[in-house]
Amino acid sequence: MKKVKRRVKKRAVILVLIPVVLIVAIAVVNVKNMLEKPSVVKVVNTIDDYNYYLENTDSRIYKKYYKELASELEDQKIDEENYVSLLAQLFTIDFYTLSNKMTNQDIGGIQFVHESQKESFKAEATNNMYKYVKSNLTGKRKQELPEIKNATVEEVKQIAYENEEANLEDNSAYQTKVKLEYVKDLDYPTEVTLTWIHEGMKLSLVEVE
Repeated sequence: MKKVKRRVKKRAVILVLIPVVLIVAIAVVNVKNMLEKPSVVKVVNTIDDYNYYLENTDSRIYKKYYKELASELEDQKIDEENYVSLLAQLFTIDFYTLSNKMTNQDIGGIQFVHESQKESFKAEATNNMYKYVKSNLTGKRKQELPEIKNATVEEVKQIAYENEEANLEDNSAYQTKVKLEYVKDLDYPTEVTLTWIHEGMKLSLVEVE
C-alpha cells in the first residue's frame, strides 16, 4: 500500500509541475519578445495641405528644420527660396541618415519626391544607397550606418527645367546645392545638387546629382 501511495503522490506532483513549467516557459518567451520588439515608427505631426509628416524616429536636426518648415508654410506669403532650402535640408538629412531606417525598403525623404517619380526613385535607392542596409525589425542590428549631423544649403538658383521623357516642365524650377556633415565619416556623399519643380501648391524633388 505504501508503494502505491508513493506512486500516486509522484504522479500528482508531475501533473502539477507540468502546467507550472508551461506557464513559466510561455512567460519567458513573451518577455523575450517584448525585449526584442523594436520601437514602433509613428507619425507624430503632419502639415496636411502639403502631405508632409514627422515621425518619432526622425533625428533632432531633422525635427529642427521640420519645425521651421511648418512655420514658413503658415505664412500667407511663402518665401520660396527659404521654402526650397528647408526642403533640401530635410530631404538630405532623411535620405542620407540610414541609422534610423528599419530595412532597405525604408527610404528616407520619399515624401519630398515628385509623385510621378516616387516609384523609380525608391527602386534606385533600394538598389544603390540602401542596398546593404540590414533589417532592424528585431531591434538587434549591429551595423555602422551614416547619420547626418547637419545639412547646409550653399546655393539656391532658379532655372528652367524640362524632362520630355517624364513629361515634366517648369520655367520657375529651383536648384539647390547642399553640403552634408556626418556624425562619423563613412565615405558617403558630402555634397549634392537637387532640382525642384512646382507640383500643385508645393515644390517637389525631381533630380538628385
